[in-house]
Amino acid sequence: MALKDFNETLKGGVDKLFGLLGKTTSILIASLFLIFSLGSLYGFYIAHSTDKIILLIIPPVLGVIAYYSRGFAVAIAVILLLILIV
Repeated sequence: MALKDFNETLKGGVDKLFGLLGKTTSILIASLFLIFSLGSLYGFYIAHSTDKIILLIIPPVLGVIAYYSRGFAVAIAVILLLILIV
């Protein structure tokens, strides 16, 4: 009986941990894309280039998607880590 209670407690703790990690990952990736969008706005105003307007739209859109979709945020995090490693 005690083993069953320990197993349920452990399972609940692990589920809570993974839920927290997923939520913080999505917030982290969304924050990164918002930082990228601020950097792209700054670069846009310095360069005065109007033909690259689509590059201003992509980072905020990806940031919003990453904020609301945990799977997308984790996939982007893995891709960014692979880019940093390679």
